[in-house]
Amino acid sequence: MSLDDDEIKQRPELWEKGMIVLAALLTLAALGAVYFLSAVPPGLPRPLKATVPSGEVTVGILPSKPAGKP
Repeated sequence: MSLDDDEIKQRPELWEKGMIVLAALLTLAALGAVYFLSAVPPGLPRPLKATVPSGEVTVGILPSKPAGKP
C-alpha cells in the first residue's frame, strides 16, 4: 500500500526553523566559550578574606532569637 504525494505529511516549517535556531545557538555558545577560555587569562588564586589576618578583633555576644520563635 503506497501513499499518494498528497497524503504524505510534510514536516512543519517551524520545526525546520527551530532546528536551525538551535544549531545557531549551540554554535554561538561554543564560540563564546572558546573566546572566553582563550581571551581571559587565568588569574592567580587570591587568598580568602578569612585567611588574611586583620588588625581588628570583634568581641561580643551573638544576637539570639526572640523568645517564642523556633
